[in-house]
Amino acid sequence: MTINAAPLPHARSIVFFAHCHPVQSILHRPSFLAALVQGFVPPHLLYATCALGIRHWPGQKMLSGSQQLTSKDFAREARNLILNDSNSGESIFKIPNSVDVAQTLCLLLWLDEENSRDKENYRDLALQVTEDLGILPTSEGMSMTEPMRATSREDMDMECLRRVFWSIFVWDCWRCLFPPSTSRQTHPHGNFPSSSMLAPYGYSPVQMRIRLPVDESSFEMVKLHEAPFESIEGQVRIYPLRL
Repeated sequence: MTINAAPLPHARSIVFFAHCHPVQSILHRPSFLAALVQGFVPPHLLYATCALGIRHWPGQKMLSGSQQLTSKDFAREARNLILNDSNSGESIFKIPNSVDVAQTLCLLLWLDEENSRDKENYRDLALQVTEDLGILPTSEGMSMTEPMRATSREDMDMECLRRVFWSIFVWDCWRCLFPPSTSRQTHPHGNFPSSSMLAPYGYSPVQMRIRLPVDESSFEMVKLHEAPFESIEGQVRIYPLRL
């Protein structure tokens, strides 16, 4: 199904901020809403927000012309706009890596409707995009500092990428606390989840030096350098992956 974006009411995307945004605050609300009014939100990101927001809309469906669209319809269209499946079954990006691509994948990751294989795929691809766009500290000395960037937009984009990373980290922790019974298997060291379920225990020390998200006021006003630098480096124990 191809969704006609022209008649999409803005209210269905804005409802995302009313019900989903407080938990998944990976979008910069002021700039997103301004772009939404002007029609500049990339379609894949718009569809991903609709996929989550529509679950809180009466009937969990919306009309677009003669179409009745559900969360699955929006999620499928968002995926099809950014990913192709190769003959080997691997997902290939249709468009260049960008902040909005990472945000789209992260939002799709949190959708209840998606199957586990897609979730693993979205997780890995989103982390790949954040690293390709330079989220990782380049040295030990950067663990307690944040370099000044040329524009506030660049600062905001980097903060959005960090929020994508930590949102995935929280998702990984959540699924390790409540793993499906079918995901467990026996290892020589004990009854551990399968390797794909051990992601929180496989994060590197460099990743743990990634800055934690700033407070919402500093984020919305793009005053990131006025907020204290915080990380979880040295505050949590990250166990090595044991297989």
